[in-house]
Amino acid sequence: MERALGLLWCVESDDFKFKIGVKQQCLTRHARSELDTDQFQRGTVNGAYVGLFTNQGQTNKQISFSCDCFTLILAISIQVIDGEVITNMRTAAVSAISAKLLMPPGAEVLTILGTGKQALSHYKVFTEIFSFKEVRVWSRTKKGVERFVCSVGGPVKGCSSAEEAVRGADVIVTVTGSTEPVLFGQWVKAGAHVAAVGACRPDWRELDDVLMKAAVVYVDSREGALSESGDVLLSGAEVFAELGDVINGTKSAQREKTTVFKSLGMGVEDAVSAKLVFDQWKLKATK
Repeated sequence: MERALGLLWCVESDDFKFKIGVKQQCLTRHARSELDTDQFQRGTVNGAYVGLFTNQGQTNKQISFSCDCFTLILAISIQVIDGEVITNMRTAAVSAISAKLLMPPGAEVLTILGTGKQALSHYKVFTEIFSFKEVRVWSRTKKGVERFVCSVGGPVKGCSSAEEAVRGADVIVTVTGSTEPVLFGQWVKAGAHVAAVGACRPDWRELDDVLMKAAVVYVDSREGALSESGDVLLSGAEVFAELGDVINGTKSAQREKTTVFKSLGMGVEDAVSAKLVFDQWKLKATK
């Protein structure tokens, strides 16, 4: 499945970007805090229906689930896909799209705060798509940093503090399980781009007020951000635009300013990702 989703890593899937940019009436999005067992997000894409069923047995603040693909015409299940791989890779793909649109020209330094599975997928995508001269990583634990450095198989500098990792970085990705700010505006250089992926609850945060209020804030879903994102809600920051607005050309990409993309995820992103996997499987099966 990871090989099939390699299509996302080029961050050039027209269908993927189109679905981010266009909201469909058939897409229903529930806030994470509202999801109980057997509830799901849903999205339709090119004749496929995808339900994202959650498993409320959470460990380390992670939710596991599967993608169940149905045909709209026959209403029968055609594929059940591991949702964790889908989420890790499509989340990194959307973050990379935000960076492609919003990071400063000539960006040289990438920083990743966090060393979990999302950090690994973001490292893979960002280093494949962009040509950074330096990649830095930080974790709350030294073991986390050492494990990450050993597992990525590419150049990366482990940092002993978040501030050390952030100072002078052009692009910063936050993929932590923190409930309190780990990234502070006083560390972030003017014009940097931040892709904030963690803190997906209304009372969780990764970014402080200084950064949120100084930056131009973009989100994947305005509705989702105003109900789920503690970074947005608790800072009182104004949401300038959805990422889809930039893709559509209805809002500007303000690269010359410090920008934050707050990622929460949408069911339609999983729908497109699941369809890419299923299409690749069908292609191989017919050969």
